[in-house]
Amino acid sequence: MKKKLFNKTLLQLKNIIMDTIGKRLKEIRSYKGFGTHNELANFLDVSTSGIATLERDESQPSFKMITAIRTKMPEINIMWLLYGEGDMLGNQINSLQSEKFEKDISEKEYFNFLKDEIKFLRNLVMNNQQNPTSQMTAR
Repeated sequence: MKKKLFNKTLLQLKNIIMDTIGKRLKEIRSYKGFGTHNELANFLDVSTSGIATLERDESQPSFKMITAIRTKMPEINIMWLLYGEGDMLGNQINSLQSEKFEKDISEKEYFNFLKDEIKFLRNLVMNNQQNPTSQMTAR
């Protein structure tokens, strides 16, 4: 009996989390002016069905999706998308400074920075897929 109740509660929590991700992705699509799933999918170079299932709260974002959003929409706060933490445009200052940042460091340093970012995103996705109800703490 307790196990059944636990599983039901876990499913409800998962649906709440996934629901908010879907709603936030819709908000991003609206903010960027994309009228359809296909327009956003083409911009991000991901599948239309991937966008649609996310917005219907039937899946969680893949590593490719998060990387595409992070790369092509640097002003979007990934932690906001995944967990509702902060503001949608939480990375706006970082995106405005990114050009100066890229000029101020060597290619090797920038490559290492990007490698660390990819590792961080991969861990974030893996943590989210393994334990969708957990909250990721700051790096």
